[in-house]
Amino acid sequence: MDAPQASQPTARWKKLILRGLLIFLAIDVLGLFILTGCTGHWLPQAINHAPNTYNQIDPSADPSPESLAQHGVDRAIRVPVGPPDASIYAWILEPQTNAPSTSPKGTILIFHGIQDRGTEQLPVAQALAKAGFRAVLPDLRGHGRSSGTNVSYGIFDARDMTQLLDDLEKEGIIEPQSPIGTAGFSYGAAVSLRLAATDPRIKAVVTVSTFTRMRDIVPLYVRKYVPLGRLISDQTIQQAVTQAGELGGYNPDDADSAKLMKKITAPVLLFHGINDKHIPVTHGQALFDSGDPERNELILIDGAEHFTIFADYFEDRIMPQMLDWFGRHL
Repeated sequence: MDAPQASQPTARWKKLILRGLLIFLAIDVLGLFILTGCTGHWLPQAINHAPNTYNQIDPSADPSPESLAQHGVDRAIRVPVGPPDASIYAWILEPQTNAPSTSPKGTILIFHGIQDRGTEQLPVAQALAKAGFRAVLPDLRGHGRSSGTNVSYGIFDARDMTQLLDDLEKEGIIEPQSPIGTAGFSYGAAVSLRLAATDPRIKAVVTVSTFTRMRDIVPLYVRKYVPLGRLISDQTIQQAVTQAGELGGYNPDDADSAKLMKKITAPVLLFHGINDKHIPVTHGQALFDSGDPERNELILIDGAEHFTIFADYFEDRIMPQMLDWFGRHL
């Protein structure tokens, strides 16, 4: 007896499903062709892209002293830096003490994440000022009210911050020999580590949720955020990273915080969320393993994710230990 034939509706559904799978496969193949054929044009530029790449910053539009005061900010400063030429804008919060003549316990530079701005770290600055520290909130180059066209994963930024410190000392805002620390989140934490490795004035560092190397983190970002990014090969992504450096005028292999950890003499406190899917906790562990375990400390926060770690753990975990760290080492 012949095998029974499938009913007409069942056969139709099988054909539709097969057709859908073929269309999906064709889209993926087409996407792969487009991506691998065009990454040499757009991917390196995307890797370098800063929020102000196509924006003109008008210093005359900077917030007024009255506007700053509403946020508890004592003053703002704008400093020319380079090369490449840029203009860095920063807020300054003086210690909130009842004795105006009392010197700050130290000055803390606070660095924001990529595609962000210094104002997002205002609660950190306010907590530090309340504890007796001077807090400086720069907009990194190409972000917020700072000019600049490219990100460099900390390379240009750390040099910018050294020039900012030079200017703060020149203007008498930071006293000679005053202890200086840095605190940074994500991309900003990479800036903190590079600054600590290159500027001996940095005496203590706190990082939150940062990455080991540019060549490690860019593939994760591409696969997570670029449409059909999972189809781009590792080789193509690394070639794009190299091209990004050529376009931006920096060496991507220098954007290596794990290597820098070996050069940093200031004590480093690293926070990382165990549930971080944006920058996996393995990055935080690798950074700690690359440094001096006798001088540094790694705090892993169970349940913490990349974009909610401050919101969920700021008051009870991060800020108390940050204040203790700066209090002991500055």
